[in-house]
Amino acid sequence: MTPFLTARATDSSLFGAAQGGEITEAIKRTAEGPKLADVWNLDREIYTLMAAWMDIQQRLATYRAVVTVPWSRAFERYSGAYDVMYETSMSAPEAFWLHHGRCIDWFKPYTKVKNTSFAAGAVSIHWFEDGTTNVGYNCVDRQGCAHLIVKG
Repeated sequence: MTPFLTARATDSSLFGAAQGGEITEAIKRTAEGPKLADVWNLDREIYTLMAAWMDIQQRLATYRAVVTVPWSRAFERYSGAYDVMYETSMSAPEAFWLHHGRCIDWFKPYTKVKNTSFAAGAVSIHWFEDGTTNVGYNCVDRQGCAHLIVKG
């Protein structure tokens, strides 16, 4: 109901007197209450928000499945191996690093694995000090070459 008609109906003493004021109150409640279109619009907005929330939940579930499962499986698979490797690295560090130093490519191979000195005031720790390698090559280029050879 338009504001003009609402105001006219509530202000009209003749209209209110004829009906005992009940119709006037009904007109006020109708005019001031929520419209059906407003309720439908609110329902649409709630539905849209619920659909967006469900979409977010599905994406998060997919993300959790992709991210957590492989890492937890890798942990289960390699946690025992890690413990063995750690113990070996602590009990025989030169033999351990000699083996793992051979797993990367060197431009000039090393001859010394470790050179350490813990003298007071002159602590010195050097690993593979006479060898030359390129970390970028070993991390990126070497993996790319292996991929090309395998997929090639």
